[in-house]
Amino acid sequence: MDVEEFALKLKEFNEPLTLKEIAERLKLPEYEVGGLLFRLVKLGLVKSFIRENEKGELEARYVVL
Repeated sequence: MDVEEFALKLKEFNEPLTLKEIAERLKLPEYEVGGLLFRLVKLGLVKSFIRENEKGELEARYVVL
């Protein structure tokens, strides 16, 4: 999947998601999603937020701008 196609798919989600949640919804390997997210964050098209989950662990959540 190329970066543009990936960005369009992310726009369909209207909530902050973790890398794992994005990979599950798009049925892609986590390493591929991670690489694509990294490129979009560098371009300023995706924002990442660090939050504490229900287990008390820190996790990143991603939002398309």
